[in-house]
Amino acid sequence: MRGVVTHFSDGARRRLVERLMALDWGACDGHFVTLTWHENYTDDAAYWHYLLKLWRQRLERRYPGCVAGGLWRLELVPRKSGASKGVTAPHYHCVVYWKRACAPSDDGFRRWVSTTWNALCENGDAHHLVHGVDCKRIHERNGRSRLLGYLTKYMCKPSDARLVDAHGEVLSIGRSWGTWGSLPLVIVCTLHVTVEGWKALVSAIRAHGVRIRSWYLSHVSDAALGVRVYGGFDELWRSLALERMTGVEVA
Repeated sequence: MRGVVTHFSDGARRRLVERLMALDWGACDGHFVTLTWHENYTDDAAYWHYLLKLWRQRLERRYPGCVAGGLWRLELVPRKSGASKGVTAPHYHCVVYWKRACAPSDDGFRRWVSTTWNALCENGDAHHLVHGVDCKRIHERNGRSRLLGYLTKYMCKPSDARLVDAHGEVLSIGRSWGTWGSLPLVIVCTLHVTVEGWKALVSAIRAHGVRIRSWYLSHVSDAALGVRVYGGFDELWRSLALERMTGVEVA
């Protein structure tokens, strides 16, 4: 069982980076959206998540059949101005992933996001209506590494900030990130592996771990449900000799 989530942990950051790396960013268009509060927020994280859920539901009603899915990250930052200056406040970073040829115009989508988010959390606040959201189109045309560098800079920013009540008690924030919908993944190749093939593959991974001095890879057990090996694909393909391995078939 998982314990109480109080901040964006190193493990959560690693898993979010891995998810961003696995997505097929060239398949469809997307928007990067930041949702903030002005003054009317509480320290009830469950209510924050509830408002995000309502926003997603309105998004799918406004653009039926167009949203493939998305990712979100909750970030806690001290406010820099206003009546709550210095107090830890929430905001969300979201990636909205559109189905092919279904993305709305940038200006029209930004107006809709501003109006909808304002109506949910700061209804009638003119300052929040103008400054409460940020919305940018994201794409892979300038290179996958630049896109992932931009997204990880904002969505995966390390943070040790905690939500603290008036008595100094650290409160739960629920989940710090998540996904919804059906996000397309990049699949480089698929392997059909027998039980004997899996043992041979794990043995090759352990040998590879010894060569690169990785304690984790050199101690992988063939009872494991899976393993992540980082590196250049061509180099790993040659190092593990998958094509010559008995019980492993390239689909």
